[in-house]
Amino acid sequence: MNPHIIHLKNLVFFGIHGLTHKEQKRPQKIRLEIKIETDLSGVFKSDDIKDTFDYRPVFKMARRIVEKEKYSLIETIAEKIAGEILSDTRVRRVSVSVAKPEIWKIGEPAVTIARENIPAHINLLDFDLNWVVRELCAHGAVSFPVLPDSRRQELLKEAGQYPYKEQPEIVEPAKVREQLSSFKNFGEESLFMKLRDDFTELLLRKAASLSPLPLFTTPLAFNEMSLQLYKRGSIGITPHKDGLSKVNLVCVFILKGKADFALCDDRAGSSPRYLDIARGNVILLRGPGFLGRQYRPFHTITNVTEERLVFGLRQGT
Repeated sequence: MNPHIIHLKNLVFFGIHGLTHKEQKRPQKIRLEIKIETDLSGVFKSDDIKDTFDYRPVFKMARRIVEKEKYSLIETIAEKIAGEILSDTRVRRVSVSVAKPEIWKIGEPAVTIARENIPAHINLLDFDLNWVVRELCAHGAVSFPVLPDSRRQELLKEAGQYPYKEQPEIVEPAKVREQLSSFKNFGEESLFMKLRDDFTELLLRKAASLSPLPLFTTPLAFNEMSLQLYKRGSIGITPHKDGLSKVNLVCVFILKGKADFALCDDRAGSSPRYLDIARGNVILLRGPGFLGRQYRPFHTITNVTEERLVFGLRQGT
């Protein structure tokens, strides 16, 4: 599909939205801008409305949400509008900006939500790759929801059928300690193979819209997969960096269990910064080659209070 942008600019409506008592009592000005990426190539020859994306219903829908519905946050307004636009499968991506131009004497609060219509065969939750990249650049790792719960349950069912091999507690040469068992021998029909392929496709689709610097020095191609099982009470893994041979990104999908996953400054675990370890999240960590840099964050797993099962993807050179 050749992408084209429909841009609805300077839409101004009045609605009752906000957190304060004053905002909840009277309408205020809400300004919107909407960008819709779709394929308009058919209309260039026909000049017929049926061959294009009709933006008039979008205008009416946005007006209804602002004028007839009530929300505390402008983020919610943007999300509602983006969600309704994406219900049309012809839309590839949408960006919705919402501002309150009259709330302050100087400046104005605003938010922009960008969403993509993910093909049904991928069956993963959408996420904002721009935000993910910013978090990776700032902190070295990020966690966000990606697995629909029904898919997570299917993965758990398959994972329960595998034999797990206990790994050595001391990992050379850095003397990292870990207590876990793993499984790596997935068949071609495995749901985990499909998850690898779906997540790779989704990352590449989103990365294609970023510019100007490519995310990956070498093409993204995860070639190492493993399930890792931590028993309740396990020490987890002491502070460490992933090896230099693990390039681009390290991905950890959280299937079940409770444990603390923290970034830290060194092998002593100084200044821990904890990531969200909710079931269905994926944790991404930077590897050599991400944005042309060699940075690898120290990280550790501790406080395993429930049996923990994760699925890992890595790209070895």
